[in-house]
Amino acid sequence: MNRYDGILLGSYLLFVLGGFILNFSNYMPGHSDTAFSRVGVAYYYAVAYLVAQVTVSSDIVGRLRNIPVTVGWLLITIVLGLLNPVAAVFPLLALVLYHIVRLLFWRKYSREFVPCTMAKYGVVRSSSSAHINAEDVRYMAWLFYGGMLSFVLYTTMLILGQ
Repeated sequence: MNRYDGILLGSYLLFVLGGFILNFSNYMPGHSDTAFSRVGVAYYYAVAYLVAQVTVSSDIVGRLRNIPVTVGWLLITIVLGLLNPVAAVFPLLALVLYHIVRLLFWRKYSREFVPCTMAKYGVVRSSSSAHINAEDVRYMAWLFYGGMLSFVLYTTMLILGQ
């Protein structure tokens, strides 16, 4: 694990703990529902969605190949799940989708998947030194569109279930 992995996990942890601080009154006995605590709940959803969005659309997801980073990601997501179980689904879903796409790619091409950043006009870049080819781009597009579709479906289920 290098310093970039530590920065990635540290940022994720700080975002999760920031939501805990904003939402702290909800964890106290006899708390009252205040506007401040509602901001904390909204913050959890925003952080969870943004973390998942970055995971499925950028080359940062390549850091999840590292086992300690994946374990750290799961532990932080478990902490988020303890604080807000519904919001924790987004980062967990992004992690599972990445590893499914990675395993499918590995089985078909017998090499590691090279993630790249997806944008409005397709592939922007890859921060790794590895060469990106058409298969990498196609699998990254599957990850991106699969992630967006699953997030939209999950959010729709949440809205309709309320």
